[in-house]
Amino acid sequence: MIRIYLAERHKMKTTALASLAVLVLLAAGVPRARADVAWAAGQPACEITVELMEGAEKKLGGALYKGSMKGAESMAGVKDAMPGMTDTVSEMKGPMAGTEGAHEVHEGRHGGVFFMAPNKIHHIEALYSEECGFKVFAYNAFTESIDAGRFQAFFKIVPENDDEWDKEVIRFLSPTAEGGFLQAKGNHDIKGPYKLELFVQFPESDGAELFNIPVGHKDH
Repeated sequence: MIRIYLAERHKMKTTALASLAVLVLLAAGVPRARADVAWAAGQPACEITVELMEGAEKKLGGALYKGSMKGAESMAGVKDAMPGMTDTVSEMKGPMAGTEGAHEVHEGRHGGVFFMAPNKIHHIEALYSEECGFKVFAYNAFTESIDAGRFQAFFKIVPENDDEWDKEVIRFLSPTAEGGFLQAKGNHDIKGPYKLELFVQFPESDGAELFNIPVGHKDH
Protein backbone atom coordinates (compact mmCIF):
# COMPACT_ATOMS: atom_id res chain seq x y z
CA MET A 1 0.00 0.00 0.00
CA ILE A 2 1.28 3.45 -0.83
CA ARG A 3 0.83 5.97 1.97
CA ILE A 4 0.45 9.55 0.85
CA TYR A 5 1.56 12.34 3.14
CA LEU A 6 -0.06 15.59 2.06
CA ALA A 7 1.45 18.80 3.38
CA GLU A 8 -1.91 20.56 3.40
CA ARG A 9 -3.98 17.69 4.69
CA HIS A 10 -6.81 18.86 6.89
CA LYS A 11 -7.13 17.36 10.37
CA MET A 12 -10.34 16.53 12.21
CA LYS A 13 -11.43 18.94 14.93
CA THR A 14 -9.62 18.64 18.24
CA THR A 15 -12.68 17.60 20.24
CA ALA A 16 -15.87 15.80 19.31
CA LEU A 17 -18.02 18.41 21.01
CA ALA A 18 -16.49 21.28 19.09
CA SER A 19 -16.81 19.42 15.81
CA LEU A 20 -20.38 18.45 16.51
CA ALA A 21 -21.40 22.04 17.17
CA VAL A 22 -19.80 23.23 13.94
CA LEU A 23 -21.17 20.51 11.68
CA VAL A 24 -24.67 20.55 13.17
CA LEU A 25 -24.84 24.26 12.41
CA LEU A 26 -23.49 23.72 8.91
CA ALA A 27 -25.95 20.91 8.29
CA ALA A 28 -29.05 22.99 9.06
CA GLY A 29 -31.26 23.01 6.01
CA VAL A 30 -28.83 21.11 3.79
CA PRO A 31 -30.18 19.37 0.68
CA ARG A 32 -30.60 15.62 0.53
CA ALA A 33 -28.46 13.77 -1.97
CA ARG A 34 -29.47 10.86 -4.17
CA ALA A 35 -27.97 7.39 -4.03
CA ASP A 36 -26.95 6.00 -7.39
CA VAL A 37 -26.99 2.37 -6.31
CA ALA A 38 -28.41 0.41 -3.40
CA TRP A 39 -26.63 -1.92 -0.98
CA ALA A 40 -24.90 -4.85 -2.56
CA ALA A 41 -26.23 -8.26 -1.55
CA GLY A 42 -24.63 -9.97 1.41
CA GLN A 43 -22.71 -8.81 4.45
CA PRO A 44 -19.45 -7.00 3.55
CA ALA A 45 -16.21 -7.84 5.30
CA CYS A 46 -15.29 -5.70 8.31
CA GLU A 47 -11.62 -5.49 7.36
CA ILE A 48 -11.09 -3.37 4.25
CA THR A 49 -7.88 -2.17 2.67
CA VAL A 50 -7.82 0.84 0.37
CA GLU A 51 -4.85 1.49 -1.87
CA LEU A 52 -4.14 5.18 -2.38
CA MET A 53 -2.29 6.28 -5.50
CA GLU A 54 -0.64 9.65 -6.03
CA GLY A 55 -2.00 9.75 -9.56
CA ALA A 56 -5.58 9.79 -8.26
CA GLU A 57 -4.78 12.77 -6.05
CA LYS A 58 -3.57 14.72 -9.09
CA LYS A 59 -6.89 14.38 -10.89
CA LEU A 60 -10.06 16.43 -10.43
CA GLY A 61 -11.24 15.95 -6.85
CA GLY A 62 -7.82 14.99 -5.48
CA ALA A 63 -5.73 17.00 -3.05
CA LEU A 64 -2.96 17.58 -5.59
CA TYR A 65 -5.20 18.64 -8.48
CA LYS A 66 -4.06 21.98 -9.94
CA GLY A 67 -6.50 22.47 -12.82
CA SER A 68 -9.59 24.63 -13.17
CA MET A 69 -12.76 23.77 -11.28
CA LYS A 70 -14.98 25.90 -13.50
CA GLY A 71 -17.49 24.06 -15.59
CA ALA A 72 -16.99 20.71 -13.87
CA GLU A 73 -20.75 20.13 -14.01
CA SER A 74 -20.60 20.30 -17.79
CA MET A 75 -18.31 17.32 -18.21
CA ALA A 76 -19.41 14.35 -20.26
CA GLY A 77 -21.35 11.85 -18.19
CA VAL A 78 -22.45 14.22 -15.44
CA LYS A 79 -25.79 15.16 -16.98
CA ASP A 80 -26.68 11.51 -17.45
CA ALA A 81 -25.78 10.82 -13.82
CA MET A 82 -27.82 13.76 -12.55
CA PRO A 83 -30.88 14.25 -14.81
CA GLY A 84 -32.34 17.73 -14.95
CA MET A 85 -29.04 19.50 -14.42
CA THR A 86 -28.14 22.23 -16.93
CA ASP A 87 -24.76 23.33 -18.19
CA THR A 88 -23.32 26.45 -16.61
CA VAL A 89 -20.88 26.93 -19.48
CA SER A 90 -23.11 26.66 -22.51
CA GLU A 91 -20.37 27.30 -25.03
CA MET A 92 -18.44 24.19 -24.00
CA LYS A 93 -18.53 21.59 -26.78
CA GLY A 94 -16.76 18.84 -24.91
CA PRO A 95 -15.08 17.96 -21.60
CA MET A 96 -12.33 20.14 -20.20
CA ALA A 97 -8.75 19.10 -20.79
CA GLY A 98 -7.78 16.37 -18.34
CA THR A 99 -11.36 15.44 -17.46
CA GLU A 100 -12.06 12.92 -20.21
CA GLY A 101 -13.65 9.87 -18.61
CA ALA A 102 -14.76 11.66 -15.46
CA HIS A 103 -18.12 10.64 -13.97
CA GLU A 104 -18.44 7.61 -16.20
CA VAL A 105 -18.25 5.13 -13.30
CA HIS A 106 -21.03 5.41 -10.74
CA GLU A 107 -20.54 2.33 -8.65
CA GLY A 108 -18.68 1.93 -5.39
CA ARG A 109 -15.85 -0.49 -4.80
CA HIS A 110 -16.90 -1.95 -1.44
CA GLY A 111 -20.56 -2.91 -1.73
CA GLY A 112 -21.91 0.27 -0.12
CA VAL A 113 -24.26 3.05 -1.16
CA PHE A 114 -22.70 5.29 -3.80
CA PHE A 115 -23.30 9.03 -4.18
CA MET A 116 -22.17 11.82 -6.44
CA ALA A 117 -21.40 14.80 -4.23
CA PRO A 118 -23.47 17.97 -4.72
CA ASN A 119 -20.25 19.74 -5.76
CA LYS A 120 -20.32 17.48 -8.83
CA ILE A 121 -16.64 16.72 -8.33
CA HIS A 122 -16.29 14.08 -5.64
CA HIS A 123 -17.98 10.76 -5.09
CA ILE A 124 -18.46 9.02 -1.77
CA GLU A 125 -19.44 5.52 -0.75
CA ALA A 126 -21.12 4.75 2.59
CA LEU A 127 -20.95 1.30 4.13
CA TYR A 128 -22.77 0.49 7.37
CA SER A 129 -23.52 -2.44 9.61
CA GLU A 130 -23.95 -2.70 13.37
CA GLU A 131 -21.15 -5.26 13.51
CA CYS A 132 -18.58 -3.50 11.31
CA GLY A 133 -19.56 0.10 11.96
CA PHE A 134 -19.82 3.02 9.55
CA LYS A 135 -17.25 3.54 6.80
CA VAL A 136 -17.11 6.36 4.26
CA PHE A 137 -14.84 6.14 1.21
CA ALA A 138 -13.86 9.18 -0.84
CA TYR A 139 -13.31 9.21 -4.60
CA ASN A 140 -12.19 11.74 -7.17
CA ALA A 141 -14.25 12.59 -10.26
CA PHE A 142 -13.06 9.34 -11.87
CA THR A 143 -14.20 7.15 -8.95
CA GLU A 144 -10.62 6.51 -7.91
CA SER A 145 -9.87 6.29 -4.20
CA ILE A 146 -8.42 9.44 -2.62
CA ASP A 147 -7.26 10.38 0.87
CA ALA A 148 -10.34 10.69 3.10
CA GLY A 149 -8.52 12.74 5.73
CA ARG A 150 -9.58 15.99 4.03
CA PHE A 151 -13.25 15.15 4.58
CA GLN A 152 -15.19 15.59 7.81
CA ALA A 153 -18.29 13.59 8.66
CA PHE A 154 -20.64 12.47 11.38
CA PHE A 155 -23.70 10.26 11.29
CA LYS A 156 -26.96 9.95 13.18
CA ILE A 157 -28.95 6.83 13.97
CA VAL A 158 -32.49 8.13 14.44
CA PRO A 159 -35.21 5.89 15.97
CA GLU A 160 -38.48 5.89 14.05
CA ASN A 161 -40.58 4.88 17.07
CA ASP A 162 -41.52 7.73 19.38
CA ASP A 163 -40.90 5.67 22.52
CA GLU A 164 -37.21 5.34 21.59
CA TRP A 165 -36.52 9.02 20.87
CA ASP A 166 -33.90 9.12 23.65
CA LYS A 167 -31.79 6.41 21.99
CA GLU A 168 -30.66 8.55 19.06
CA VAL A 169 -26.95 8.12 18.36
CA ILE A 170 -24.55 10.73 16.97
CA ARG A 171 -20.97 9.74 16.17
CA PHE A 172 -18.04 11.32 14.35
CA LEU A 173 -16.08 9.41 11.76
CA SER A 174 -12.28 9.55 11.92
CA PRO A 175 -9.80 8.74 9.17
CA THR A 176 -7.78 5.55 9.32
CA ALA A 177 -4.03 5.91 9.81
CA GLU A 178 -3.49 5.49 6.06
CA GLY A 179 -6.34 7.86 5.19
CA GLY A 180 -8.13 5.20 3.15
CA PHE A 181 -11.56 5.91 4.63
CA LEU A 182 -13.44 7.44 7.57
CA GLN A 183 -14.86 5.13 10.21
CA ALA A 184 -16.86 4.96 13.44
CA LYS A 185 -18.60 2.33 15.54
CA GLY A 186 -22.10 1.30 14.49
CA ASN A 187 -23.58 -0.26 17.62
CA HIS A 188 -26.74 1.14 19.25
CA ASP A 189 -29.58 0.19 21.64
CA ILE A 190 -32.48 0.88 19.30
CA LYS A 191 -34.91 -2.06 19.15
CA GLY A 192 -37.28 -0.83 16.46
CA PRO A 193 -36.74 0.63 12.98
CA TYR A 194 -34.38 3.55 12.55
CA LYS A 195 -33.06 6.00 9.98
CA LEU A 196 -29.43 6.56 9.14
CA GLU A 197 -28.28 10.07 8.23
CA LEU A 198 -24.76 10.93 7.11
CA PHE A 199 -23.41 14.49 7.14
CA VAL A 200 -20.28 15.18 5.10
CA GLN A 201 -18.30 18.38 4.78
CA PHE A 202 -16.30 18.25 1.56
CA PRO A 203 -12.92 19.97 1.09
CA GLU A 204 -13.23 23.67 0.33
CA SER A 205 -16.95 23.49 1.19
CA ASP A 206 -18.62 25.95 3.55
CA GLY A 207 -21.33 23.57 4.68
CA ALA A 208 -22.13 19.96 5.38
CA GLU A 209 -24.27 17.85 3.05
CA LEU A 210 -26.89 15.38 4.20
CA PHE A 211 -27.06 11.88 2.72
CA ASN A 212 -29.89 9.54 3.67
CA ILE A 213 -28.54 6.00 3.89
CA PRO A 214 -31.02 3.13 3.35
CA VAL A 215 -30.77 0.44 6.00
CA GLY A 216 -32.37 -2.92 6.44
CA HIS A 217 -34.10 -3.74 9.71
CA LYS A 218 -33.65 -6.97 11.55
CA ASP A 219 -36.59 -8.73 13.16
CA HIS A 220 -36.60 -8.14 16.92
